[in-house]
Amino acid sequence: EQFRKFGVKPAIGKSFFQEVPFEKTAPSTLGVISTKTDTLNVGEDFVVMSGGGLGLSNSAVVHVGYGWVDTETGYDDYKDVDVKDKVVIAQVGTPDSKTPQEVFSAMAAKRKFAAKRGAAAFIEIYNLQIPWKTVVNFFGKPSLRLKESDSTADDILHLWVNAEPGKALAKNQVEQLNLNVGKKKSKAVISQNVVGIIEGSDPTLKNEYLVLTAHFDHVGYGSASGRVTPEDSIFNGARDNAFGTTAVLTAAEALTLKPTKRSILLIAYTGEEIGLLGSKYYADNPIIPLNKCVFNLN
Repeated sequence: EQFRKFGVKPAIGKSFFQEVPFEKTAPSTLGVISTKTDTLNVGEDFVVMSGGGLGLSNSAVVHVGYGWVDTETGYDDYKDVDVKDKVVIAQVGTPDSKTPQEVFSAMAAKRKFAAKRGAAAFIEIYNLQIPWKTVVNFFGKPSLRLKESDSTADDILHLWVNAEPGKALAKNQVEQLNLNVGKKKSKAVISQNVVGIIEGSDPTLKNEYLVLTAHFDHVGYGSASGRVTPEDSIFNGARDNAFGTTAVLTAAEALTLKPTKRSILLIAYTGEEIGLLGSKYYADNPIIPLNKCVFNLN
């Protein structure tokens, strides 16, 4: 409504909303991995990152380094390795990942690499500095993620196993394993990025865009205990990111009064606090071709 009030043009026909498809999932409470020496339980020793509803008996195991493929450099952990109908085990992250965010960002691609090669299931061995309990609390509860259009990525069971109780798996000491993981519960949820355009004043340069962005979400709302009160259960997030959203609106108000030579693309993202999801979706589904966007100030 503020965009409309300032005279910003809708970016999608007559709409300011770019629909962002999410999937809300609740992982199964049933989950056991067993080998000759160990029994691992879901929610304690491993978490379900994707998929479910799978039972395997005496399934062959194959290790593939990081389970990473980079066509630009020619790096391929699957080269000359047959993983069809086997449980693939890899280290978390990639050969070049240095931060937890880079590890998390690689998960979907790694899942697809394993699925497209016919793996029965994909296991990553967790060995980061973030405490395992934090991982369980974050990934072991209902969550939102972008709905993936590639169904093969959803079909495969993807687990993170704690390196300590799973050290036999981590050290390649297991040739076969049994696995039983219950079905996940999921439903589709639609959110929105809010996108508007201020047309440039120069006949030629207006075909180039400066992009101003911020995320408008924080982390939702909670019960009337702890950080919230019965009067206000919303986690408002003043610095992150009411300030950023206000900055975009202030810029929109000023730039509609005095347009620049180039056009301005304004984007308020959803889903940033749960993994930079709104911005990822926009980058994969741009409304304005990315090669026409010459600068992005977030």
